[in-house]
Amino acid sequence: MVTITCESDSSNPVSRLTWLRGNGQVIQPAGNSTVPGAYSGIVSKSTLQMEVTPELHGVVITCQATNGIGPQIHDAITLEVLYKPQFQQPSDYSVDVIEGEPAIVNLTARANPSEMTYKWFRDGTAIKQLKEANAYDRITFDGPLLNLTVVRRDDKGEYKCDATNAEGSRSHTVRLNVQYPASIVQARSTVMINEGSDAEFECRAAGNPLTSTTVFWRRAGFDMEGRTSQTPGVGVAYLLVREITRNDTGAFECVANNGIGQESIEQTWLVVKYKPLMDDSPQLTKAAGDEGQLAKLVCRAQGAPNISFGWSREGTPLTPSDKYSFSTRQVDIVTWESTMGVSNVRSRDYGLYDCIARNEMGTNSAKVVLSGTSRPDPPLALHVVNVTHDSVYLAWRSGFDGGLFQSYRLRYRQIGNEFYKYADVYPTNVTAFTLGGLALGTEYLFGIMAFNNLGESNYTQDIVKARTSSETPPSGQKPRDLEVRPGDMPKVLIIVITIVGTALLVLNVALIACFVRRRHRKRLAKAMSSEGGSSKSATIEMYAPSSYNETVNGETLSSISEKSESYSQNGSHSDYAPEDASKVAVSTYLIDQADGQVAYGSYRVAANNPAQAGSGHGTLSRPPKSVNFDMGEDNYIDTLRRNAYTQGNEAMYGKSRMVTPISPHSDAYYGVNANSPVNYPPAPHPSFHTTGTNHRYNPLSEPTGNHGAHSPYTPMGTLNIPAANGVYGPSPSSSGRASALPVNLPLPLPMSMQGHGQFSSFNPSEGPSPIMEATAQFSGPSLATVRSLETEGHLV
Repeated sequence: MVTITCESDSSNPVSRLTWLRGNGQVIQPAGNSTVPGAYSGIVSKSTLQMEVTPELHGVVITCQATNGIGPQIHDAITLEVLYKPQFQQPSDYSVDVIEGEPAIVNLTARANPSEMTYKWFRDGTAIKQLKEANAYDRITFDGPLLNLTVVRRDDKGEYKCDATNAEGSRSHTVRLNVQYPASIVQARSTVMINEGSDAEFECRAAGNPLTSTTVFWRRAGFDMEGRTSQTPGVGVAYLLVREITRNDTGAFECVANNGIGQESIEQTWLVVKYKPLMDDSPQLTKAAGDEGQLAKLVCRAQGAPNISFGWSREGTPLTPSDKYSFSTRQVDIVTWESTMGVSNVRSRDYGLYDCIARNEMGTNSAKVVLSGTSRPDPPLALHVVNVTHDSVYLAWRSGFDGGLFQSYRLRYRQIGNEFYKYADVYPTNVTAFTLGGLALGTEYLFGIMAFNNLGESNYTQDIVKARTSSETPPSGQKPRDLEVRPGDMPKVLIIVITIVGTALLVLNVALIACFVRRRHRKRLAKAMSSEGGSSKSATIEMYAPSSYNETVNGETLSSISEKSESYSQNGSHSDYAPEDASKVAVSTYLIDQADGQVAYGSYRVAANNPAQAGSGHGTLSRPPKSVNFDMGEDNYIDTLRRNAYTQGNEAMYGKSRMVTPISPHSDAYYGVNANSPVNYPPAPHPSFHTTGTNHRYNPLSEPTGNHGAHSPYTPMGTLNIPAANGVYGPSPSSSGRASALPVNLPLPLPMSMQGHGQFSSFNPSEGPSPIMEATAQFSGPSLATVRSLETEGHLV
């Protein structure tokens, strides 16, 4: 309890005090009093007592004074009430949540001071706070909020929330009501009744919530109002069907729906008892099978309760054996089917068989004829189901298929037109088809036939008519297609497939052309390389140092590989080719084989002039006509070039082999002295070495006695290649640059030529000797090749 006192100043007449609450409500005081005041006036005093509740927190209390003279005066105070947490929800607070969905329950309390802590419990067990929970904790709390990530049916129950501040704590309980869809838990699958009786049905459902309208019965196409009565209950429904007939056989649906999720449906079949009725369709009264094959006879009947079958022939029952096999299956609630297999058919197996169907209501039978395979029978009962402005939907029943897989073909024509159009039915196993592409507002006649591998049936008679609609559908709408045909592919898809296929074809052609072109280039480059080695033209440009006696360096080798000038067999010279073109051609090198790994075969040189054979020098003017060789000229030339390149590398990397310039000579000749053939190459001498800086060892230009100590060859010859202009030495206009750099190429000589002078076309100190006629027979390059090197293998 709180007491508030209001006192006025001295006044005359006496003041009247009034208490007001913040919204203007007048509050009655606990008591009023007066005492004498100053200046002969009177002081008024009033006391207000109030019960302290949390609702008084923040309320404004006003004391107002007036004595009828002058204005009213007042004073006000605002109450601040300290209290422990208070929950606003009622004590029986309940929250509905839906199974399978997330849910949040809010139990926010108010208090002064407002700083509070919360804790949640379920059945005395503390629930984890959100910041402390892991991924597997489905129920957590965050202050006054209870979080359920996914509600389960078993989450229903009471949850307690504790709120605490400086003034104390308070608890509140909330009940979770988990709602879930209704589902049928009890319904009979079949109600079997005699014809003329009444049938009763019962269906029960579970769910939350459940009402008297949650469960009910229905059946499409049945007079539910006139022939049935339903008795609803909470989660249950009863159905009564009066005066059952055989045609009432069918399924009634029990439906449960409480507004949450999807409705639940269960079927209960009403089955009227009757004896079997045999199916006499043409495809069942006939069967076919070729001799030696397996034939199957099918018998079908309708009835209730369950039907059993038996087979006989000529009054003799048939039993399971190696010859006959039997199987039975239920097609639907009242339809049963029996299949008899006849294995290894013989001609005596053809004929009539009896199928007997029986149940507790009676017995019936049908006859099935077994024969050989044949063409099919015509389809039955062709009729029009639907018509549009440009299509007709047709249906039929299949006839006997002749024991083979059958397909169908439609024919149609306009009335007044004798010419038919035809359309094959696809898929082949259907008995309904949409025939499109018909004219607007036109009447057609339709027929159908069946065909298999053995032939075709007759077409049905042209008695089925249909007229297409005279009105096209509104713009933007298309007629409803009752069947989709494979040929009805969207045009856009056809265009896309065509474009993609064309692009792939063009890409393949481009790839093949690129491959062929690259292969052609490779072959051309290979041919050019081969031609560059074997033709009479070669390209070499060498930049020598100022003195011919200096060592070939890296610049010289680079010049050899990058610069060239062409020359021809007759000695004529063309201008320098462009640098790019020169890089395509194969660089020509004249090389001595230092390691002796290339074998050129044996050869024989015979001198016709004995005098010349004994002299120090001899010449060959032309190679003889009769030259036989095994190794091609191209390989020989390539070998010379590789050896020359190797020699240049040795010089560049510090080896002491030097290029010694040879004096020019007017005519090319070979100094030859031959007595007998020898095999080549001989093995290199292991003790060979070179000395000096300006000396290149030439085994034939020195006396014979000097060979043995350091020669890598057993006697050698020298191939001197003249410059293009016939003059060696620096060109006057080149400032010391060699216009021609001759190369002494060691060539193998027969043993008979050792010590008999030089094998050279140019003698540095002598003029040309008389021509010596010689012939050669060897396995290796021809003398024509040697002469071409002699006359045209000069360096520029």
